[in-house]
Amino acid sequence: MLKVMNLKLKFGFALVLSIVAGAILPMSANAAPIDETSGYDISWPQCSQVLPQDGAFKIIGVNGGRAFQDNPCFDQQLIWAGGSIAELYLNTGNPGAALSTRWPVGQLTPRVCSEDDLGSLGCSFNYGYNFANYSYLFAELAYLRLGINSTPADTRIWLDVETINSWNLTEPEKNVAALRGAVYYLEQVQKVSEIGFYSVASHWKEITGNTKVFSDYPTWVATGTDFAAAGSRSIRSVEKCTEKISFTGGTIRYVQYIDPDLNLDVNVDCLNPIKVPTTLSNLSPTAGSKSALFKLRGKLLSVSGNPVKFAKVTFRYRGKSYSARTNELGIAKLSVRLPAKSGEYSYRLLFAGNKYFETQKYIQQLTVD
Repeated sequence: MLKVMNLKLKFGFALVLSIVAGAILPMSANAAPIDETSGYDISWPQCSQVLPQDGAFKIIGVNGGRAFQDNPCFDQQLIWAGGSIAELYLNTGNPGAALSTRWPVGQLTPRVCSEDDLGSLGCSFNYGYNFANYSYLFAELAYLRLGINSTPADTRIWLDVETINSWNLTEPEKNVAALRGAVYYLEQVQKVSEIGFYSVASHWKEITGNTKVFSDYPTWVATGTDFAAAGSRSIRSVEKCTEKISFTGGTIRYVQYIDPDLNLDVNVDCLNPIKVPTTLSNLSPTAGSKSALFKLRGKLLSVSGNPVKFAKVTFRYRGKSYSARTNELGIAKLSVRLPAKSGEYSYRLLFAGNKYFETQKYIQQLTVD
């Protein structure tokens, strides 16, 4: 059990950090609040854990770690998360006929799963349809018990795609069919308002063969403990938000990291992140010859020391503005002609910032001989 939980921790859901000799540990008394736009996700491993009251949003796992299993404290966690405003995630999988007691043998809708061809794409599609149906109805009954005046269809539902779940890793096209079946059920039967995918690139590749058929859906990217030793976890996660595409080929909505002080998963909202401080430095010479070609160079880094890649920066020199973009190392450069007269001149290097990074300005004096 602990071995399985350790694998799970690496790719997103904080299990091992929360478990010692089978007991759930409370969060540290000295744990600081998370950034005001970030949120939490929890599920069955946190059933006995003391939970914080902050967080801009909360995501609750419907299942007990596998498809067709229940989260035993879903009701209590749903109350903690605010009921109708909570987002949900479902465990997914596709073990195949030989390993599943719930394989849709003889099921004729929404696809045909013939007893003579139990390895068909139709069987996998129906398996995905069925686990989505099972999980959705489990959540819907909880809403009814708690008197929540809405349905799970009114919130965002995430499909958790990880190798720790039961998958046929030799035939990714069948796994894609199972995910298609789950999406079909949620969209066409229950009219869910928004669906997304949770995973990490290596898992997505192993399970789906890097399919891009779900590129229109938002993604929730796990980083596990990868960022734990490199400055602020929230800042590193915001930097992850700036990646153009995710494992599905679509946009990144949330980035998840593990906070060991809280013993919880924390999620940065890429549409509403904190601003990351940046450092803009000058790499240009401070002197040059009259009328010579002069290379202006600047370097833009985040506060954690990572290069801010492909960001637009502006050099202002002698009343004119020149635009450039940073490269993979965070360096921007361009060439200008120095004046024909000796003297002291100044130029500015500016980064206008965006929703992820703060604005920075650097002023440098230049001596022309």
